[in-house]
Amino acid sequence: MDKIFGRKISKDRRSFIMSRIRGINTNLEKKITHELDKKKVKYTFQPKMMGKPDVVLKNIHKIVFIDSCFWHGCPQHGKIPKVRRKFWKEKIERNIERDRQITSYYEGSKWNVIRIWEHEIKKDFEEIINKVLH
Repeated sequence: MDKIFGRKISKDRRSFIMSRIRGINTNLEKKITHELDKKKVKYTFQPKMMGKPDVVLKNIHKIVFIDSCFWHGCPQHGKIPKVRRKFWKEKIERNIERDRQITSYYEGSKWNVIRIWEHEIKKDFEEIINKVLH
């Protein structure tokens, strides 16, 4: 059994909790796209492209990825769970390596790639929007 908030939970409950984590149309993505809409910026939301970028601004040749601190191994906030450490360490390391490969692919194709950490959006939203637009 795992512990969450100091209470033990079963494997089934943990599985249910993990299944509820959204991969698309997250609150962070909504916040960014809402601001782009307000500024009347043309963009494509989650186009079918390699690596599944969150936002693509074709007219300025820019691709935006919004990376969560947990799943993408943020050096400041990413933490490996105490349960099944080896599994999670390998999983997150694979995600980091895949992120590097995807970034290299697009930069090699002359795209400007922006990777935004979850905590950056929460900390200074205006700076992030300026980073995306300029």
